[in-house]
Amino acid sequence: MKKSFTALLAASVLSLQLAFPASATAIQGSILDFSPTSLIKKDGSYWAWSGKQAVPTQIHGLTDVKEAFAAQLVVKEDDTVWHWQRDGATNRVTIEQVPDAAGLASVLHYWEDEALIADASGAVFAVPVSRNALVPSKTRKIEGIGDVTEIVAYQEATTDYERESVLLFLKKDGSVVRSTPELERFTPVPGWSGMLDIERNAGLKRDGTVWTLPEEVPETGHKDAKPAQVRGLSNIAKISGSAAIDKSGRLWFWGKTVTGQSDGVVYYEQSPVMLSALQGVREAYAADRRLVALTDDGKLYETSVEGVKLAPNAKFNLLAAGVEKVEASRHLIFQLKDGSLWGWGFNKNAELGYGDYEMSHELPVPVQKPIAVILNDEAVELTNGVVTRASQAFVPLRSVFEKLGAKLDWDDAGKIVTLTGANPAKPLRITINYKTGITQLNGATVQLQTPPFSVSGTSYLPLRFISEQLGAQVDWNQAAEKIDISYE
Repeated sequence: MKKSFTALLAASVLSLQLAFPASATAIQGSILDFSPTSLIKKDGSYWAWSGKQAVPTQIHGLTDVKEAFAAQLVVKEDDTVWHWQRDGATNRVTIEQVPDAAGLASVLHYWEDEALIADASGAVFAVPVSRNALVPSKTRKIEGIGDVTEIVAYQEATTDYERESVLLFLKKDGSVVRSTPELERFTPVPGWSGMLDIERNAGLKRDGTVWTLPEEVPETGHKDAKPAQVRGLSNIAKISGSAAIDKSGRLWFWGKTVTGQSDGVVYYEQSPVMLSALQGVREAYAADRRLVALTDDGKLYETSVEGVKLAPNAKFNLLAAGVEKVEASRHLIFQLKDGSLWGWGFNKNAELGYGDYEMSHELPVPVQKPIAVILNDEAVELTNGVVTRASQAFVPLRSVFEKLGAKLDWDDAGKIVTLTGANPAKPLRITINYKTGITQLNGATVQLQTPPFSVSGTSYLPLRFISEQLGAQVDWNQAAEKIDISYE
């Protein structure tokens, strides 16, 4: 039986590896590492965003984390592997260990049926997927294969228009084996030895040549498919989707350009072309219909791959300077030398961690800082992370204030929240109208520097103003990115 492999049907022109191992170099600031939708702080805490969480939100219960991977998998300092999942209806987070796996080298997420992981030893495990979530308790080790460092996949079409998913496994000795999603047989890919890297149906050899397996094969299937060298590419040091960087730091493109939208999309094959606008290229990335490059001097550039052809003299636009590291999906998250994180590109589901749901951002925007809220020395678990605007910290409506003795009433029709204090000796009534932006304290209008606001159904309130009115002391620890609240 053929299994569909929906991860391969993404609209991105360039394919992406869905694994985000930690950087080997020290990173400034509080952040140890990050992925396109998560970050790890140097204290081992783990924070994630996108979907209902528009900004970095701590996943409480995950501690001592050192690496983040796709499919909501993380590795702890003791090399145990864990999966976390948030219930969309209740916001409740469950955390479960993936048995037997020790460390992670590669993750391939199907988004249905199962995910495949290779642990640090090279053992391969299949983790079932149910209702778009992994089920670690049913993980099974795949026999007949080992010493794997990377797992990728692509779809193969026969001349009779049948399609089948193909899995490729790069081994520590540089050989590559293939299988189908049933994982019943593993056969060597002929001629693919001495491989440094694989991405979809492409492979980079140690001699700097690039090879591909055909995506269209005879009706007899992949047993007749032979690898072919990509002519025009030589002395290559890195490949990334359909981009390549040679050992002289020059950027090459050898994939598909695109025109049209939805049912009118047309792809155009292109022979390798050296893009002359950039020199000293260190990394290349795909972000939706853009080709992005990071140069040795820390400058980040982008160009479009829309059109019939990408010209050798294609113009690249500067996105940012002083960039240390980049992680890419349909969007980019990148870190500057000062340790701050920034996002750019596709943002329909708050992928940039900026705190909004604009379809995309054409200019980089800052990822909101991962700020912890501590009440009487205990961490407060927020359903959505802290948002800062004009140096003011805002928290979700029902996150902290009820713990400070306040009674909250919400008028959904009028979009008005009323907070009533619990101390009869000091009557307190705060009303906030989200339609008009007017805040009143005991009937008198108060002018706040930044009015309260809502983000995708989550109402935010100013933390310091309300906490202090309720009799709490609020202190901001900038170095630790922590708000301490003391309340008796």
